[in-house]
Amino acid sequence: MASIPFVLLMSILYCHDLTRRNLTIIVTNAVIAPTVVWVILYHFFLVSMPVVVELAGHFNKG
Repeated sequence: MASIPFVLLMSILYCHDLTRRNLTIIVTNAVIAPTVVWVILYHFFLVSMPVVVELAGHFNKG
C-alpha cells in the first residue's frame, strides 16, 4: 500500500510544471500503475498484498 503514495510524491517532486493537468496524470498514474503490478504479480506468481488475497478468496467462494 505504500507504493501509491511513494509514486505520487516522487512524481510530484520531479515534476517541473505542476499544473492541474499534470497533477491529474500523476495521481492517475500513482493509483493505476501499482494496482496493475499487484494484479500481475498475483495472477502469475501468487505474490500479493494481503487485502488482494482476501478479496480474491471472497470472490472465488461464489
